[in-house]
Amino acid sequence: MDRLEVVKVILFLDMKNNIGIIPLACAEIFKRMEISLEEDPDRVQYTVTVSMLEIYNESVQDLFIKPKKRPKGGLKIRETKRDGIYVENLTSIPVESYYDIDEQIKFGTTNRTIAHTDMNSTSSRAHTVTTITFKQTFYENGKPTNKTSSNINLVDLAGSERQKDTHADASRLKEGSNINKSLSFLGKVISILADKASGKKSSKNTVVPYRESKLTRILQNALGGNSKTAMIAAISPADDNYEESISTLIYANQVKSIKNKAKKNESSQDKMIRELREENERLKGMMEKKQVMRREVKKENRENEEVMSKVRIMNVSDDPILTGQIHHAFKDGVNTIGKAKKGKKPDIMINGLGMVNEHNKTSFNEHTKELVLHPNGDNFKKNKTYLNGDLLTEDTPLKHGDQIVFGNNTLYVVLFPGEETNPQMFDYETVMNKILKKQMEDLKDNEHEKEMKKKLNEMKEDMDENKRNAEKDLKRKQKEMEDARK
Repeated sequence: MDRLEVVKVILFLDMKNNIGIIPLACAEIFKRMEISLEEDPDRVQYTVTVSMLEIYNESVQDLFIKPKKRPKGGLKIRETKRDGIYVENLTSIPVESYYDIDEQIKFGTTNRTIAHTDMNSTSSRAHTVTTITFKQTFYENGKPTNKTSSNINLVDLAGSERQKDTHADASRLKEGSNINKSLSFLGKVISILADKASGKKSSKNTVVPYRESKLTRILQNALGGNSKTAMIAAISPADDNYEESISTLIYANQVKSIKNKAKKNESSQDKMIRELREENERLKGMMEKKQVMRREVKKENRENEEVMSKVRIMNVSDDPILTGQIHHAFKDGVNTIGKAKKGKKPDIMINGLGMVNEHNKTSFNEHTKELVLHPNGDNFKKNKTYLNGDLLTEDTPLKHGDQIVFGNNTLYVVLFPGEETNPQMFDYETVMNKILKKQMEDLKDNEHEKEMKKKLNEMKEDMDENKRNAEKDLKRKQKEMEDARK
């Protein structure tokens, strides 16, 4: 088995583990680099950096920077002859392995903008672009002779939204509107590029409107520049999403018509040497930024380890990437759980659909590790909480692995430190289906009760009517008998 066959086998095993397209692409880059370096380690050197951004409400945000530290208005998009389209002051982190990239992507994912809608409890509210910059420097007799570079843009588009399905309002409605607008402009750009590629006369002098949206501006090089581009369409088999699925397939089919001829980015020796010196300075600066970021990550990890060492609840999402991003530890005594309200902040804030300010309370004994969940005292049927699929109606002790749905669809799992976990604890779909089945059974029981009451009322009315008729007949016969006697 040669090296290429080994790589194919490894990739096949990775795909069976369902680790995702972006991790597979990153792993493939370093596997090919290792093969090349094994063949001739003195001929070529590689430099790989990674950056991550999101386009939220038409504002470009650096996902390697915490939201509180980001500049107001977002980052600016620039264009030069040398670099093409790029985002100014976007953090680029040098990486040395797939695990470095995986670590950075996980860090950026924690800073993504997500929110609750009626269609998705952890809906992505922005387009995410992960850029891997890959540079090769070739050497002869120990001296650099040539250099090539490329940017690999891995784009995760936010799904289009219909207000009638998501019931979005206020900021959620604005976010959904901006998502739909940017996707509409992207579709317009793709349509014009497809028409140009097919040679339509009407599109010959048409200007491609890249500048109408931040998304199309950033993807200008990928769509119509010196690049190779592929689109992967994620569609749903559900009947409710039929129109969206058809629309997405039509959208993706247009991309097939776009034809770009990619050329290798090469530079002369003198230019390359000057750029290498500048790049060394940039790399030093990036390494300093990386050290600062690592210190922040270590500090955050220490805080997370402190939370992990306590009895806590952890979020479970229908998107596996977002599962485990939120942890809430219980303090000794009474803990209030609910939605943040002006002037009132519960101990554990969960801002999901169907949540109120004081949705639940828990009693926790730090010494005995006893944890009890109390239903909403005002109206547990209206302000619902489900424990392991059943509606919570009375004080109930909690144990490791218990699944709690707060409000409509916000799922958390109870975790005790030192206890083993299993995949069933984090199965969002099974829990929600169980609750839905229970609700349907309750609905049927209510309908049956109503029908029985209706039948009883009808029988009572019939009996009353028969009684009235019998009384009338008795009176009539009595009168007839009295008349006959006379």
